[in-house]
Amino acid sequence: MRSFLLWVLKVVGIPLVVVWGLYAWQHWGRDPIGNDLYEANMRRLQQVQTGSDVMVGSSHVYRHVDPVVWGAASGRPITLISGPSQYTTESLLYLEAIAERAEQGAIRPGTRVYFGLEAKLGLGFNFRETYYFSRMRGPLLQEVGLKKPFLSYLIYDAITGALTKSVKGKERPEYYPLDRELEEHPDDGTLQRRAAYFSENRAQLMQQYRVAVQGTSFLTQPDLGLDPVMRYLELLEERYRASGLELVVYIPFGDFDVDMRDFHQRYPGIPDLRYDERFARPELWFDSGHLNAQGVAVYIPLLIQALGMAPSATQTPAP
Repeated sequence: MRSFLLWVLKVVGIPLVVVWGLYAWQHWGRDPIGNDLYEANMRRLQQVQTGSDVMVGSSHVYRHVDPVVWGAASGRPITLISGPSQYTTESLLYLEAIAERAEQGAIRPGTRVYFGLEAKLGLGFNFRETYYFSRMRGPLLQEVGLKKPFLSYLIYDAITGALTKSVKGKERPEYYPLDRELEEHPDDGTLQRRAAYFSENRAQLMQQYRVAVQGTSFLTQPDLGLDPVMRYLELLEERYRASGLELVVYIPFGDFDVDMRDFHQRYPGIPDLRYDERFARPELWFDSGHLNAQGVAVYIPLLIQALGMAPSATQTPAP
């Protein structure tokens, strides 16, 4: 029995000590979430200026919306709360933080909050997202049933944070197109492979996109159980409405492979920027899911036009 307990201590105890040590080393004196991208977004949220709108979303905001070009074209400044691999889970957390700041009087009534909605919950092996579930309240957490995901988050963050996720000592740009990132980091093998794949398969990928634009969809995945997300948004909409904020939900360019008909039914007239013949030009793309800077120049005026005409969710709730 004693030998068995010693074996358990070696197999389980020692790895846990190592994990806790890595975790403590990474997080010493830092935000308890320990995610630099989260910290950068929260700092921007704290600095939202009077008269500035806010846009929350994934890399399809982070890589596609230049705040300078947006401000010049729309006449209104905008603050991006976005980032690569920022799934819906994380975005909902930021949307709730915006509601809290508005309730405290830190964000003025009349502010428009744009949410680039995508069918990505961040479940499965994206353990970073499980921590955001742990901070969220309401039906989404209850529906998913993630009661205490701290251990999976801790292990993932402790082991991989310093190697793949951490940008310690750096400030994430608010807007960072992929071609600019590759230009600044030419040795980044991941970006090189993504660009090379698109270049090698551009004819086939463009043909698939043109088929989708014409209405013969090549969608292969169903809606990924996003009903709880819609219920969570309903709770946020009530809070936004009470604070005088406008929540405008749209589907951004880039999330091509998921059936979003449920969201179209929930939000009649929701702007869907995924399919437009003006993007059926390979020179506008960086990879199979993102535009380059040249494509962004085409995209932003279309996005501003679509969102300018979009009814806000807080003004016209669907029955």
